[in-house]
Amino acid sequence: MPNTPIPILLAALTTLVLAAATVRAQPVAARAAQDTIADAAAAMPANCDLVLVIENGRELRQTALGGALRGMFGIGGAMEGAGTPWRGLAKQLGYEEFDAFDRLLGHRVVLVARGIADPDTARWALVSRVSAETSRRIRERLEISPRVIGKGQQIFALEQGRYELTLFTPSARRFTRADDRSVTLILAPTGRSELFDEVLGVLAGAQTPTLAGQDVMTRAAAMGEAEILLLARLGGRPAENQARSARAQWADFVSISARRTELAGAGWEARVALRERSRRTAHRAAAESTDGAFEALRSGSLLTLVQRAPLESILGASLPIDDPLSQLPWPERARELFTGAQAIRVHSAADGGLAFTLAMQTTHIGQLARALDDQIAGFLSVIERQSGDAGATAQAPPPIVPQFGGMVPRAMRIMSIDLAPGSPLAGVSGQGLTAAWQFAAAPDHADGWWALSLAAQGKVEGLAATATRDAAAALVAGETAGQRRKWVWLMAARPRDLDAVLPPALPDYRGVRSAMQRLDDVVCRLSITPEGDIEGEFVLRLAAPGPDKPAEP
Repeated sequence: MPNTPIPILLAALTTLVLAAATVRAQPVAARAAQDTIADAAAAMPANCDLVLVIENGRELRQTALGGALRGMFGIGGAMEGAGTPWRGLAKQLGYEEFDAFDRLLGHRVVLVARGIADPDTARWALVSRVSAETSRRIRERLEISPRVIGKGQQIFALEQGRYELTLFTPSARRFTRADDRSVTLILAPTGRSELFDEVLGVLAGAQTPTLAGQDVMTRAAAMGEAEILLLARLGGRPAENQARSARAQWADFVSISARRTELAGAGWEARVALRERSRRTAHRAAAESTDGAFEALRSGSLLTLVQRAPLESILGASLPIDDPLSQLPWPERARELFTGAQAIRVHSAADGGLAFTLAMQTTHIGQLARALDDQIAGFLSVIERQSGDAGATAQAPPPIVPQFGGMVPRAMRIMSIDLAPGSPLAGVSGQGLTAAWQFAAAPDHADGWWALSLAAQGKVEGLAATATRDAAAALVAGETAGQRRKWVWLMAARPRDLDAVLPPALPDYRGVRSAMQRLDDVVCRLSITPEGDIEGEFVLRLAAPGPDKPAEP
């Protein structure tokens, strides 16, 4: 694991959100504890870039998707060849692999890391609670390392000296709960022991600055009880003259807190907070909007996404949320008329048929109609012309392109697109598509929305036009209805149902379809706080295991 990229560790641990949602256990809020997951994070050195805390590892391992956790630590998983030490450690201690996992990582685990942008220079340390019995077994069976550190602390070597491990019994329980698991295990790669030594020093009471009292911890604590807590520092490391200030090191950050929401169900809730000081002024200047359109569109939809602000200027590269419609090759005049607000909807009609709708907000529907009408018609005609084989296309007469010319913007435009049998789109939509678009606004308003829908021909008559009309009406009406705040991004999806209507021949690109089959519902909301930070929540529900995919006992 010395050369294992930290992002892979994070991806594996983040997958635990899915794994934990099927555990039959009490919610975190119902568990009595003398400290919290935030306390464990606050005890870590401030001179780090990332802290990840996971509670109840043993429970998570026993879930239907617990293989994600095992995969991270190399127990029959994808990272086994990366040198993770748990298999060798289990053998040295005389435990079965899963028993060793439960004993060493089955309760509270903390991953603290620094320099994570470069896996060749990254420093990391794992901190875990173990029982007195496990502590005795480690002392009896592991070799003592020749490295010596202060206060007589014994260091053990494992995996032929590739890793260092120590056991510590703190007098102040900042990391451990008051139970029999009162020994703290610290593990790190040999030769990169700075964080190892710092964590041990903090637990021993050294005057090392920690995350306690910083804004990131205040924000994390305000999120409530959790089973998974991720804190990541954003931006470049401060200059040396600022390094003494722990607060300066964590001025910009992202915090994600997650927990189960049901006793025995598949519900899971995660809260996110993002602070970037350089963007706060722009964020505070963002306009308020409502979630009325989102709530109206998500009813009966397989996917609804409403973006109320330009993501590039709001989020930058801080969160992995794409801005798909803005990347399309729009005419320059159309770009000038777009506000940055946009929507995507996929829904299935009650009597069959699937419609895909996209929409963009505009400052003037009449001007946008003149800039966009004929461009859209021409583009759709090109799709029809290029759907056949190359020879036939070359000999075919030029397509007849409807000339809407921006006239009567509120009127519905409808085009039929015939597809050749060999067209890639024919596998998704059959032998033809219907496109319908409209420029809609409230009475006596020039600003409004442009919406376009595509639907397969011959399944539900008028589906494309109905989908466009419904979306445009909801978006226009939604400007005055619903909860007002500085919304950024709202999304609701039924991934498993969406996957079910996709053609079976559509490939499982990078495992996306496999992931969709495991999720019944996902909802996300992001908004801007009065202080100029981003906050939000993710709520998901896992699909029940099918007969061919039973849950792991």
